[in-house]
Amino acid sequence: MYNKRILASLSILFTFISLSFIPSFQKTSPTLDKVPKFVPGEIIVKFKPSSKITSIRFVNKVLTTNLPSINCLNKKFKVKSMNKVFKGAKFPDDPKIQDLTNIYRIKFLKEIDVLKVVKEYEGDPNVAYAEPNYIRYAQVTPNDPEYGRQWHLPKIQADSGWEYEKGKPSVVIAVIDTGVDLDHQDLKGNIWINEDETPDNGKDDDNNGYIDDIYGWDFVDQPDIGAPLGEYPAADGEDYKDQDNNPGPEKGQTPDNFSSHGTHCAGIASAVTNNGKGVSGLTWYCKIMALRAGYMRKDKGAALSDSDTSEAIVYAADNGAQVISMSWGDTTYSETIWEAVNYAYEKGCVLVGASGNDGIDEKQYPASYQNVIAVAATDSNDKKAYFSNYGNWIDVCAPGVDIYSTSFDDTYGTMNGTSMSTPLVAGLSALVISQHPDWSNDRTKRQILDYSDPIDSLNPYKYRGKLGCGRINVYRTLTSETPPPPLEPKLTNVFSYPNPTYDGRTTIRFDLKGIPTKDINICIYDSAGELVHRVDPERIATKGYTYLYSWNGENDLGEKVRSGIYLYKIEVTLNNKKEVVVGKIAVVK
Repeated sequence: MYNKRILASLSILFTFISLSFIPSFQKTSPTLDKVPKFVPGEIIVKFKPSSKITSIRFVNKVLTTNLPSINCLNKKFKVKSMNKVFKGAKFPDDPKIQDLTNIYRIKFLKEIDVLKVVKEYEGDPNVAYAEPNYIRYAQVTPNDPEYGRQWHLPKIQADSGWEYEKGKPSVVIAVIDTGVDLDHQDLKGNIWINEDETPDNGKDDDNNGYIDDIYGWDFVDQPDIGAPLGEYPAADGEDYKDQDNNPGPEKGQTPDNFSSHGTHCAGIASAVTNNGKGVSGLTWYCKIMALRAGYMRKDKGAALSDSDTSEAIVYAADNGAQVISMSWGDTTYSETIWEAVNYAYEKGCVLVGASGNDGIDEKQYPASYQNVIAVAATDSNDKKAYFSNYGNWIDVCAPGVDIYSTSFDDTYGTMNGTSMSTPLVAGLSALVISQHPDWSNDRTKRQILDYSDPIDSLNPYKYRGKLGCGRINVYRTLTSETPPPPLEPKLTNVFSYPNPTYDGRTTIRFDLKGIPTKDINICIYDSAGELVHRVDPERIATKGYTYLYSWNGENDLGEKVRSGIYLYKIEVTLNNKKEVVVGKIAVVK
């Protein structure tokens, strides 16, 4: 029987965890500490399958839909617009593919409290979830451009691996970032071209929802927050107002108002190699799909909103990218990005995410989602980079210190960050796919992780078991023919949302591969360790490898619980070993 004393002591640990939706800021952006980390005047809402939006129009100055209760909320909050986040989304034929057709970006007056709006839309019976349109940051710390050069390639035995695979032009790596310098002398030969689109005819020839998207797409449309007096002001001359078909710099832009972050990441993954110019990419011939979802701020950092990045993820999956590189993130969980990530994963994409640069053991999203390869950074001695995040949610490491690569306007430079580690893993994924085009994305991930070089013994004890499977090794990954054993099922990404909950309703969610719900035991306790509610396994829902249980805030007697801290315990037997995870829910009334 579970020891209630132990559970009660655990409650002390969880009580002091922040209960806010607003996460801490990157250490590299101290000037923004007092700014909310989501777009003012915007939320993202997914409607339930039974509550499809079939009409949107203004009636007596109220944005009106076919759902009366939503119309009341729209009137209350003076909603200005409702637009689909995923413009080209179609209802999927395969039930395993995420349905993205019912997710909307709702805009209202900037003066209204975003979290209040989220709470009210979340409480509507037509709504599956509502959340702020969070802002995330590129994971980079620039330094001396002449130092380091490309030490990272021999370190991961890329030169030996190239004897077996250099990368096929048919394999596409989507770089979702701040844009890519499409004319860079060391990149333009490897830029993806949409062959199904006729250039500059003003038509959507391939019917994917985007007009003249020849080289990808610019998803950035943040005219409010990027304005000079906005919450995240853009650098003077930066392109931040409207989406368009140019994922690179606009005419007249300079390094002072166009971030090199995306260009640098693109070169790490697939700069044109063996051309007598500049640098080598990890792949020689794989194509880069340039997807711009972030812009340069005045403080030279980069801002990316969830509506832009999630749309870019879906675009990549729908338009032929096999690998998606995401060198950005934050500690805030997002249902919208989770939807996009799982949509892309079920379409066969390998997704790679940066673990973050705060030097802490705290999950970063999207990196820590189950279907994303979470990448930490190492230095030339295989030590964890001082800035890199770590934890048992990390999958693998790659060099991320003094990484020399392409920069804006035919230049080159050195950068530090898990941002630099991420495209190395994305590039290796592309090499594996080039070599084994019949492999699944899960099999590709297993190959990379299982044939990495162990580095725990080279690092301080406190990092052991928290640097994933080790540092990537290109040669071993491309030459090891014996299939590695399947990855063991793990109980990961445990989370409750919304938390805190103001009406007692919350969803407990976690990722777990291939376990029937009847074998999962979930119980909810109060802070004293007394059992409040035992979950009926038949009420646990599944979405692919994600499990969800919606608690209505009632105990086993059907009574609403009081305000306070509650603990949920998830218990499952994996490989003849019992695994238990405990989390907290704050109920506020």
